[in-house]
Amino acid sequence: MDLNPNNRWVQLATHLPLSPAERTYNIGDTITVNSTFPDLVYDRTNEQEYLLPDFLFYPLATFYRHDTIGIDTIEIVTAGNFDFIVDYSMFNLRVWDGSFGRAISGEYNYDENIYQLEFKLVTKKKGLYCMEFACGVAIIDENQEFPGKCNLVASDMKTLLNDGALNNADLLLEAVDPRLYFVYNEKLQRQFLDLGGYCFKVE
Repeated sequence: MDLNPNNRWVQLATHLPLSPAERTYNIGDTITVNSTFPDLVYDRTNEQEYLLPDFLFYPLATFYRHDTIGIDTIEIVTAGNFDFIVDYSMFNLRVWDGSFGRAISGEYNYDENIYQLEFKLVTKKKGLYCMEFACGVAIIDENQEFPGKCNLVASDMKTLLNDGALNNADLLLEAVDPRLYFVYNEKLQRQFLDLGGYCFKVE
């Protein structure tokens, strides 16, 4: 790799389609998140592709509710909001509860040069929600090796959810937390789109 001294990161991009991609869902609807891509991954910093055989992405999907009473009383997302469906016989994922609410983490399957990950949500409760899907490479293992990577450059991972669509980002303006207005107006790319952000309503 030709090392540009101004490029200290290899900014890899994974693709994550969500279907059906709607603004509003009804109670009982199923949302499918399926990320499937080859092991030739595009680097947005150097504008080239790298072969990533058996790479660890450290994916994490988190879920938030943005329309509750106030910053100190925001309802965390639990099994009461969604049924979380994972085919554990196929995918190395787990559903768990943290202080911020319910999350899904694990690792992509890698088979015959293809990475794949899939889970589903079944909507159960009305509200304004946001999902974020990020990969923790930069936090957990930024120096993970792959062919062509320079030792002086760290790795980061960005998520292109629905091929970089805005993903109903304007719904952040309906949130009770005013900090999300700042995200929408000033930090939309870095703090929402690059983190695989997706807003939606359940009615």
